[in-house]
Amino acid sequence: MDLGNNLTIDFTGTGRTVNGQFAIGTHRIIWEVRDHCGNIATCNKLFTVKDGQSPTPFCKPGLVTVVMPSSREITVKARDFNEYSYDNCTAASNLRYSFSSSTTDTTRTYRCADLPDGREGRFTLKMYVWDAAGNSSFCDVTLVVQDGAQNICPNSLTGGVSGLIISNGQSPLKNANVQLVDPTSMIGSIYSEETGKFAF
Repeated sequence: MDLGNNLTIDFTGTGRTVNGQFAIGTHRIIWEVRDHCGNIATCNKLFTVKDGQSPTPFCKPGLVTVVMPSSREITVKARDFNEYSYDNCTAASNLRYSFSSSTTDTTRTYRCADLPDGREGRFTLKMYVWDAAGNSSFCDVTLVVQDGAQNICPNSLTGGVSGLIISNGQSPLKNANVQLVDPTSMIGSIYSEETGKFAF
């Protein structure tokens, strides 16, 4: 057996089969056949061991982030959604992550314009995980991008449903979660302002 096909014989043996654990790569086996008259015939055969198994992705189901006041945008990395993905051959520290079947699609940037109402945007994404052999698999994740406490994104609320939330003591209630629903699903979810006001 010439492991790695580097013209060096690494081990020999007898029998009709060769069993063992072989590293990823191309190896050479030299078959030698002898008869009782001392005649010898040989043949060479190359075989290649490949990593054909895709990584197993484990994702965080979702992340919430805010638009940065200084740049009015936020950049999110695909690897931010990784929980503890693993692979049979590639160490976890060497796995790569992307948002699509392109290994270079590693980040996404969101700006105020991406928030439909200027307050919050929800995005369904895929996190791909890649091993060193180029195998990949993915899981679905959710990203929530919010305006944040400094309210740097212009709100685009024109009509719809609005109101004022006050506590039992008649004080405005801020950061109360208000949901707009129809009989089958939730249409939207926002938080009341400092003054207790909300608007869809």
